[in-house]
Amino acid sequence: MKLHSLKLWAIAFISPFLGYSQSIDSLGTNRLSEVIVESKPHDYDISEYEVSTLEPVSISRYNPNSLVTSINEIPGVYIQSGALNTNRITIRGVGSRTQYGSSKVRTYLNQIPLTNGSGETSINMLDPESIASLHIVKGPKSAEYGSSLGGTMLITTAPRTNDWLQVDQKLTLGSYDLVKNRTAVNLNTEEVSLSLAYDHLSTDGFRENNNYSRNGLQLFSEITISEKDQLSILLNQINFNAQIPSSINQTDFINNPKKAAFTWKSAKGFEDNELTLTGISYAHQFNYNQKITGSIFYNYLDHYEPRPFNILSENTHGYGGRLVYDQYFQSGKIKWTLGGEIYRENYDWKTLENLYEDNNGNGSLEGDLLSNNEELRNRYSAFTTYTHQLTDKLEFDAGLNLTYVRYNYRETFNDQIELESNYKPVLAPSATLAYRPTSQTRLFANVSRGFNYPGLETTLNPDGNLNTDLRPENGWNYEFGLQKTHSDLSYGVNLYHMTITDLIVTKRLTEDQFIGINAGKTYHRGVEGQLVYDRTVNNFKIRAYTYPTLNFHEFKDFVDDDQDFSGNPLTGVPDFKISTGLDFTYSSLFLKLNHLHVSSMPMNDANTLQSDSYNLLSLVTGAQFNLWKNLEVEATFGIGNVLDEKYASSILINAVGFGGNEPRYFYPGMPRNYFGSVGVKYSLEK
Repeated sequence: MKLHSLKLWAIAFISPFLGYSQSIDSLGTNRLSEVIVESKPHDYDISEYEVSTLEPVSISRYNPNSLVTSINEIPGVYIQSGALNTNRITIRGVGSRTQYGSSKVRTYLNQIPLTNGSGETSINMLDPESIASLHIVKGPKSAEYGSSLGGTMLITTAPRTNDWLQVDQKLTLGSYDLVKNRTAVNLNTEEVSLSLAYDHLSTDGFRENNNYSRNGLQLFSEITISEKDQLSILLNQINFNAQIPSSINQTDFINNPKKAAFTWKSAKGFEDNELTLTGISYAHQFNYNQKITGSIFYNYLDHYEPRPFNILSENTHGYGGRLVYDQYFQSGKIKWTLGGEIYRENYDWKTLENLYEDNNGNGSLEGDLLSNNEELRNRYSAFTTYTHQLTDKLEFDAGLNLTYVRYNYRETFNDQIELESNYKPVLAPSATLAYRPTSQTRLFANVSRGFNYPGLETTLNPDGNLNTDLRPENGWNYEFGLQKTHSDLSYGVNLYHMTITDLIVTKRLTEDQFIGINAGKTYHRGVEGQLVYDRTVNNFKIRAYTYPTLNFHEFKDFVDDDQDFSGNPLTGVPDFKISTGLDFTYSSLFLKLNHLHVSSMPMNDANTLQSDSYNLLSLVTGAQFNLWKNLEVEATFGIGNVLDEKYASSILINAVGFGGNEPRYFYPGMPRNYFGSVGVKYSLEK
C-alpha cells in the first residue's frame, strides 16, 4: 500500500469515531443492536471479550432472504455473495482463497456442527428468520470449537417464549418476483417447549439463468425430564434448486451485468440439493458444580449439479457425537471444562459427461460416466478449557485443543485406486487475560494457535495420486482489545497480528481441475473499531453506529511458478471496510439506514488487477403494533442498494480465461431492489 493511500485510509478510519458510536451491551437487551460484544453466553463457554453477536432485530431489519447484509456489519468479517446459494465468508483475511464457498470457519447450530468433513460451511441452508442469535469468534481463540484459523460461528435457534401458544405468519414480496412465506408455531408448557417453522422462498433473480426456489422445515424442542435432566431435539430440512449464472468477464460486467456466462446459460446449469441436519442433546446437572452434556448428530446431503464441463452427483452422510463435562470450584470463580468431538463422513461422488451441446437447446443431458469416487473423512477432537476469576477485576482463560484428521479415498471407475491421507495431530493452545479496572472499562490480551487441514480434493492431483507434500495451515494469533462505555457513548478497538505458515492456495489447471499448494507465510494484521451513540428520550430512541475495519494482510513469503509474490497484499480481501448506520424508533414506528463501504481489493496474486471500491446504502422502515390484546402486526418496507451502485458482490480470484476468452472474475451485485413484508403474530398466555 502506498504511503499517501495509507494516510487516506487512516483518516477514513479515525474520522467516524468523531461523530458516531457503537454499543457494547449484554445479550438479551431489547435495543436495536447491531454488533454487540456481549456478556458471556450461557450456551457457549467463550470469554465475553472475544465474541461479536448479531441479535434477531439486527437480522430482521434487512431483507429476510439472506444474512449477507447483517454479517457485513461485523468488523473483521466480510462475506461475498455470488448468489443466494454461493457465499464466501472471510474472517480477518482467512478463507479468501476458497473459490465457491465458505471454509476455514467452523460453524455450529445449537451445538451441532454445520461444517462438513472437508471444512466447508453452507450458511444458506438456514432461514435467517429462524435464527435467534449469531455469535462470531474471530481467529483461533475457541479451543472448545476447533481452533480454526478463521474463527467460529455459533448459531442459536429461537429461544423459548413466555407464551403458552404463539403463531407467526409472515409474507414477503419483492423485486425480481421475490416471494417468501414463513409460518411458525411455538408451544410451551412447564415441561416441553416446541418450535416448528416452515418457509418457502422463490425468486427469478436479476440475472439470466438465476431462478432460485427453496423449502425449509425447522423443528426445535426442549424437554425437561426432571430438575436435573433436559433433552433437546433439532431437525433442519432444506430442499432448494438454484440455477447458476456463474461469473462473467469484465466486458460483460460493464456492459451487461445481467448476463449469465455463455456456457452455463447454454447448459442451463443448476444445482439441486436436499439437506438434512438432525441432532439430540442430553444435559444432566449432577449438582450445582457439575454438569455433563452429550449430543449425537447426523447430516445428509444429496447434491446434483449439471455444469458445462461435466455433471456432478454427490451423496454425503455425516454422523458423530460431542461430550462436554463442566466443573465449578470456589463458588463459581473457577470453571474447568473437558470434552471431545467425533465426526465421520461418507462422501460418494461421480461425474458424467454433459451432452448439452447435442440436446437441441434443452440444456444439460447425462452422458457416459467419467469418474466414480468414495471418500471417508474422520475428525477426532479433544479439548479442555480453564477459567479463573482471579480477582473482581482480573480474569484468566485458557484452552487446549487436540485434533486428528484422516481421509480414505477410493476410485472405483478405472484402476480401483485406494489412498489414505493421515496428518499428525495438531495441538492448539489459547490463553486470555482480561482486566476490568472499572465497570465501564474492559481490556483483554490473547495469544492462540490455530490450524486448518486441507481437504482430500485439495491434496488429490489430476493424475489420481496424493500430494503428500501438502501440509496443514497453522498460525499464531496475538490480540489486544479495549472496550469502554461513557453514558450513552460506547466504543471499542481490537488490534491483532496473526502469522500463518503453509497457507493453502488453490491453482486452477482447467475449468474443473484444481490443485493445492502451500504458499509459504502470510501476515494477517488489522484494527477493528466499534462505536455507538445510543439515546432514549420518552418513546423516541436513536442509535448511531459505525464499525470500521482496517487490514494489512500480505504474503510474507510466497513463490509460485518462479513468480515471487512476497510482499503483495493478500488476494481477494479489501484493506478497508466500514459499516455506518442510524436507527430511529418512535413508539411503534422504526427506520433503519445503513451504509457499507468496501475498498478495492487485489483480484490476482500479482496484484496487477484491482476490483473497484463500492458503497451500498440500505433503508428499512416499518411499524409494529398490537391490533388486539393477543394479536401483533408488523409491516416493513425496504430498499436495497438505494443508490443503484454498480459493483461486484463477489470476486473469483486468479480467474483464468480458456479458449482465448477473457477471464471471468466478476459476480455482479444486485441493482436497486425493493421488498415489503407483512407479519401477524398471535400469542396466548399460559
